[in-house]
Amino acid sequence: MAPAGLIFYDHKGNEVGKLARSEANGTGLQALAFDYANADPIGRLVQDDRRGGKNFRAGILIQ
Repeated sequence: MAPAGLIFYDHKGNEVGKLARSEANGTGLQALAFDYANADPIGRLVQDDRRGGKNFRAGILIQ
């Protein structure tokens, strides 16, 4: 499956966040992130195993 998502921009045209979904090699990935000005994002990430359904991970990422 090809990745899909949305990118959010502020009034100056700077990227300020994203919503993404992807699947590759039997693994699904969903992410929601909001960027600081000129810094790394804070976000939520969920990854799941689509083959056996036994491996999952989720978390909040603050960089």
